[in-house]
Amino acid sequence: MVYIKWADAANPEHGWLTKEQFTEACTITDVETVGYLYEEDEHQVKVFQSHEGQDYNGGIAIPRSCIKRMVILPALETLSG
Repeated sequence: MVYIKWADAANPEHGWLTKEQFTEACTITDVETVGYLYEEDEHQVKVFQSHEGQDYNGGIAIPRSCIKRMVILPALETLSG
């Protein structure tokens, strides 16, 4: 498991916006992601949210240049019952 705080790109709403609306909507935002670390290299870190066997769900590749903080989390025990 890994926690990543990173700067995410902004995508304003579709359609015509006033200058003020565009300025407010189009702002880079810090976001936080927690998930299973799939793989990483010098360019990116790949994380997924859940899996069943070899099938993965909720994956994201985060560019290293956007990462502000990354912490490897302690392993969680498997819950049963």
